[in-house]
Amino acid sequence: MLYASSHHMAFSMKSHKTEASITEADREAAAREGWWGRVVPQEKATIASASAPTPVDKGAPDDVPADGSKRVAVNRSPEPRDTRASEQISSELADLTGRWRGQWSANGAWGERREADAEMVFVQTGNRGTGHMKLKDTVAAVGVPEVVRYLGALGTPMNLRVSRNEVQARYENGPAVLVRFKRVGDRLYGRIDNSPSFLLVLDRQ
Repeated sequence: MLYASSHHMAFSMKSHKTEASITEADREAAAREGWWGRVVPQEKATIASASAPTPVDKGAPDDVPADGSKRVAVNRSPEPRDTRASEQISSELADLTGRWRGQWSANGAWGERREADAEMVFVQTGNRGTGHMKLKDTVAAVGVPEVVRYLGALGTPMNLRVSRNEVQARYENGPAVLVRFKRVGDRLYGRIDNSPSFLLVLDRQ
């Protein structure tokens, strides 16, 4: 430890249990030689100990400015996006579960129009589900996709996806068949993307 003077060293070596042992000469020497450093003014000490104010845009709801007004916290984070918005479906397509019957029609081998009975069974949960499409007498209808002609009356298993305004029924074993359904009242109209002559008209049972 460094001492300001021999007087300071002699004073520090003594034991001072009470202020009575400190003489007036000690006090004058201490003030003159700066034994205990400079006294920090009370006003500046208060300012130095105060923490920096929290910016308004990061403040908590309970922060209150000095003027007593309530501080409003500003949320700078982006608004959450509703990821389900694209999955919203109309009330007409909200529940297709059940049996639908009608007819299919498509071009035959010689360009003639062929048609026969059709049936579709839907099991829908929300915007997903499964379907089973049965078409009779499809062997000679070239306007019907080959895999559907082969399965015919046995039925084509399909996976459903219901979007905002249509139902997509896709063959569950591959992308070869995609039927797009539109609903008007209790009637469904189905088209296959790669088979423009194909039309499926079904009524709810």
